[in-house]
Amino acid sequence: REAVRHQFVNVLGGAVIDVDGTIDVGYHFGAMYGSYGKSWGWYGKVVLNSTELYQYEPDSDSDYKRKWSPSITLGAIKTLGSGFSTFFGIGAGGYYAEEDDYYENEVTKFSIPVEIGFMKRFNSINVMLGATYATPVAGVGSGNINPFVGVGYSF
Repeated sequence: REAVRHQFVNVLGGAVIDVDGTIDVGYHFGAMYGSYGKSWGWYGKVVLNSTELYQYEPDSDSDYKRKWSPSITLGAIKTLGSGFSTFFGIGAGGYYAEEDDYYENEVTKFSIPVEIGFMKRFNSINVMLGATYATPVAGVGSGNINPFVGVGYSF
């Protein structure tokens, strides 16, 4: 007997919360695609992270600028039964951090996002809840925690 596998696509979004408070809370949104079966599966996720950063510019109307950084994540899905599964992944992306105290300019640094979450399938509809921690590789700042929710379709 052939094992039943499901492919899925989810849209997701949530907050971007800076751990050490050097940037303002923003938001992120993205999409997730993957496949899972009776025991294990895989997924890929692409996300755009946004936040408002303070950046002094003498001739500007506002010193706050909306900044965007992409991130990608690859991970595994473990099916737990009754349409319930957990997922965890690691990726690469951007991270906002304060460059120095004097100029108060915040810049994008490289980060390694690590995430965990849960997904429940109701017939063909997926509902998911998770969080990503963007760890700063450059040693600047303390990282961002990005909680997210999502909904999607299994086929």
